[in-house]
Amino acid sequence: QLMDRGHISPVSFFQLSYLFGEYDFKPKTITGDKIKKKILIPVYLILFFISKLNGWLRGRKSNNIEIQQIYKLSNKLRAQASRSLVTLWAK
Repeated sequence: QLMDRGHISPVSFFQLSYLFGEYDFKPKTITGDKIKKKILIPVYLILFFISKLNGWLRGRKSNNIEIQQIYKLSNKLRAQASRSLVTLWAK
């Protein structure tokens, strides 16, 4: 019996990178569709800089170029301030 569940299940960028990485796809770009509530921008900026620092430290620790690229893409301001992520992958 078919049933409408209402919403899709959320999948993070890191889960997608693992899934697509199994089939040799590489992320090319990441962006978002709509900016979150503008009243919360000061909070987003604080979180953005914390995330930037965390990504930089983790990317620096890793010798894997692909992991460094994933952290670089996921720490873009547009990707972090958007409600939904839009990604482009290539083989």
